[in-house]
Amino acid sequence: MNWTADLLAPLRAHPERLIALVLEQARTLETLWREQAQWAQEKAQALAELQFLREALRQKNQELLRLTEQLEAAQRAAHRPAAPFRRPEAQRSAQPGQPGRPPGHPAAVRPKPAHIDQHEHVPLPACPQCQGPLTDRRSLTQYLEELPPVRPVVTELITEEGWCGHCRQTVRSTHPLQVSTAVGAAGVHLGPRALALALDLNKAKGLSLRKTQAVLADHFALRLSPGGLARAAQRVGRKLAPAYDALVAQVRTSAVVHADETSWWVGGPGWWLWVFTTPTTTVYLVDERRGRAVVTEMLTGDFGGVLVSDCLSTYDRRDPAPTEVLPPPFPSDQRSPPAAPRGRGRLPGSSERIATHGDALEGPPALG
Repeated sequence: MNWTADLLAPLRAHPERLIALVLEQARTLETLWREQAQWAQEKAQALAELQFLREALRQKNQELLRLTEQLEAAQRAAHRPAAPFRRPEAQRSAQPGQPGRPPGHPAAVRPKPAHIDQHEHVPLPACPQCQGPLTDRRSLTQYLEELPPVRPVVTELITEEGWCGHCRQTVRSTHPLQVSTAVGAAGVHLGPRALALALDLNKAKGLSLRKTQAVLADHFALRLSPGGLARAAQRVGRKLAPAYDALVAQVRTSAVVHADETSWWVGGPGWWLWVFTTPTTTVYLVDERRGRAVVTEMLTGDFGGVLVSDCLSTYDRRDPAPTEVLPPPFPSDQRSPPAAPRGRGRLPGSSERIATHGDALEGPPALG
């Protein structure tokens, strides 16, 4: 309502009413000012939120653009040669060296086979195109090395068992080719050569049990489960325990023994792979312990040789023998320590061992 002089004239005779009217208008103005201040604050908050959302949208757009570029780069890389094994660009050398061996190296050729199983002769009586006569004919010799068709040799092994009244027990006949006495549903076994190949693939070549199983099935028609292969490896380890003990005895009598340990995985972390090596023998041991007891049990308390280690406290002894020596650093041009001599590995468990010696398996066992 707009107050004019004419509207206020009657209030001259009633000053108390005029005062009440002025106070009411003052309260109305104060309310309006408060609402205006609140609206201004809400507007400022809305503007701040709008600015925040705009900045978040800008960052999201940048992230989307970056991820889109990465996706496009990955899709392009997937169609390049050697994908997905191609080395990332960030890891590639700016000045790569010349591929291959250096100039002047000895020729790398396959040697001539030591034996020939069959001969094939392909005559050339005339030109194969025009059937014209030929002159200066000469023989060209090649050698083709091929794998023969593989078919397992199956031997039906029949043994006998009976009751000995004198010994009061069941006895049975045995055969040198036997790898197990199981019969019935478990009566099909791998022979020594097949088992040696399986363990070489799994332990020396590093294939898992399932990949070893696939190689035997696909290329040799030998079918077994990964669990069956694992149990077969344990049986071989138990049979080779005397050979393992003989190698341990050789290490204990050596004048110098190098020792080291590294973390190992046996169904999970927490295990340790120990190695004790001499110039002629290497013994591997997988154990849950990393303490001094492992060294003492391996070398025994009366070991009188020199123990070369990395000076870990595990190898310390209170008595002066054996002497511990810190090995010299490897030469700058040598990226890894020299290969250990042929020895044998040990599977987890006191009785599950795998030996490697001579032309048998090499290196520590690979857990499948």
